[in-house]
Amino acid sequence: NIVTMTTAVTTFKDVKSKLEHIQKNQKEVDLYPMLAQLFRQMGFDKVEITHGRNEYGRDLVFRSKDSMGDYEWWAVVVKNKNANQFDFQEGGEIGRQIRMSFDVPWVDSKGEKFRTNSVLVVVNGSIGQNVKDTIGSSLPAPYAGNVKLWNYQRLEENIDKHIKDLFLSGETGTQEEYEVNLYRNKMAETLASLGHAK
Repeated sequence: NIVTMTTAVTTFKDVKSKLEHIQKNQKEVDLYPMLAQLFRQMGFDKVEITHGRNEYGRDLVFRSKDSMGDYEWWAVVVKNKNANQFDFQEGGEIGRQIRMSFDVPWVDSKGEKFRTNSVLVVVNGSIGQNVKDTIGSSLPAPYAGNVKLWNYQRLEENIDKHIKDLFLSGETGTQEEYEVNLYRNKMAETLASLGHAK
């Protein structure tokens, strides 16, 4: 017996309309697989979704090389909503995550500890005008200069440039799609290996 699963698939004409749909109808965690794919496609390595109990502010991490060839670790803070200056202040949700990302070392799956060199805040929404001033006054000087911001426009530009087709096809759209894809790929590998079995 073959069981056929059907799901309602929403098609989107462009990246912007899908990002708007995600902001209105989906959860923040649904952005993580797409962002992980985006950072990999942009050439970063050691990309990992770290959201959970031991994230210490980091939703994702990745590694890059600086101009001297040394590795730098990035923490990514993700929000699926509009953000204003209060979110970035010391007691605000994003401000707390930025501080934790810098203050608490990240421990990888092998137990190695790494310090965060920079934080990228990705907001699938707008970012208030006064946010840059807020970061400068609420974070210590070394941290404030190492925080980068992407609002929905910057996110849209990068998706459009690097993974547009994957994003619009749903291949990187939600955690559920990501898990179904992993399952599908594993099953394809398993079935392919059966052809060689005796």
